[in-house]
Amino acid sequence: IIRKMYPNLVAMRCASVQPMPMSSGGTMNVFYQDFLREDAGNSSLTVPDSDYAHNVENAVPKRIKMQILKQSVTAEKKILMASWSQEVEEDAMGALNIDVESELVTQAALEIQREIDQIVLAEMLLWASAGNINWSWTIPALTSVHDHYQTLGHACIDMEDLIYGQRYRRGDYIIGGRRLVRFLRKMQEFKPEPRNQPFDPFKVGVELVGRVEGFWDVYLTAHINQDRGIKIGRA
Repeated sequence: IIRKMYPNLVAMRCASVQPMPMSSGGTMNVFYQDFLREDAGNSSLTVPDSDYAHNVENAVPKRIKMQILKQSVTAEKKILMASWSQEVEEDAMGALNIDVESELVTQAALEIQREIDQIVLAEMLLWASAGNINWSWTIPALTSVHDHYQTLGHACIDMEDLIYGQRYRRGDYIIGGRRLVRFLRKMQEFKPEPRNQPFDPFKVGVELVGRVEGFWDVYLTAHINQDRGIKIGRA
């Protein structure tokens, strides 16, 4: 089950993931590294608009330091059980060429993957701190449909600007609900993923549907509100 679902978790595409060692017993420490301006109230070096290094001749240099914090985390158990009879297994294989055990293991992995993806996206949405940009699908008077859909791209650029202002990072992904992604797909710059790819059930929960050319990968999900989206930048 782990081999089936672990590589396909949404966190593997847009977050830092550290698996727990088998010997951890389900409890381990997560470490956070930061660099601080020691003589400026220990503000983070990632905070923009600083003149901290500016000084006068022969003055004592201001100090920076590295800080490593740790937090204890405990794994949450996800476990399912499947049941079938030997008679059903033999009949399904003989008459339909269906491997009942393999099918049930796949469905168990998909169920666990969907639950973890939903938790990860809910936490990302809850703790997203750069800011919020609103966009309305109501088309203003004297504005063409085409021009109005382009303003959604402008809103996404405004969101990216908020991320950059806080973290010196650009956005790389947009993970959105159905309605948001529907309007993104109507933008002129949107380039869809090829549709003739083999079906992969492990890609369904959070599915790469295309790219806003030159900007962001776009993922569609049912795990968050259809009118909302998260813009994520690589660490």
